Amino acid sequence: MSEWISIIDEQPQKEQDVFYFFEMLGVYKGKYKPVNYYEGMEDVDPIYGDCFYSVKGFLTDDVTHWMPAPSDEEWDGNLPDVPDDYVEVTGTHFNGYTHRDNAILVRKDEFEGMNELRIYCRQGHLLGLSCPECKIYHIYWEEDAGGYQCPECERVYDTKEVEDNPTKYRTKNK
Repeated sequence: MSEWISIIDEQPQKEQDVFYFFEMLGVYKGKYKPVNYYEGMEDVDPIYGDCFYSVKGFLTDDVTHWMPAPSDEEWDGNLPDVPDDYVEVTGTHFNGYTHRDNAILVRKDEFEGMNELRIYCRQGHLLGLSCPECKIYHIYWEEDAGGYQCPECERVYDTKEVEDNPTKYRTKNK
């Protein structure tokens, strides 16, 4: 179990060696420095923020957790595990971490079903298409009807026609 400290509860000492955690990137080793965003500006009340930095760059006000770290000379090169309440998220566009309360875990078959839904959406089935007859009512693809159907006038529009000409059926902003 790691001994992470929430940045909300306590801040490190200035120039303290720390391990720090940022959801988008994970765990790093570096130092801490409070920063005054309005330093050098007269007649402006200071506003302080947190800056964690290392040779890899710096993060201001993005770090959620930290813990004391050994000096570089004493460090064995190993980073601690992420805070206990976080899980790794990997995907085709994003790798990082999220709090367990924000994570949705799905089985492989559920994920494959979600991919089918994405294809369904890309085909225009949920794009705010309106009935040309009723004007204000949306048409929805209905398998039983064999095309896009208006719930008001019950007219059915050919699937290929709607999907090939979506702007003709797109809801107009007034």
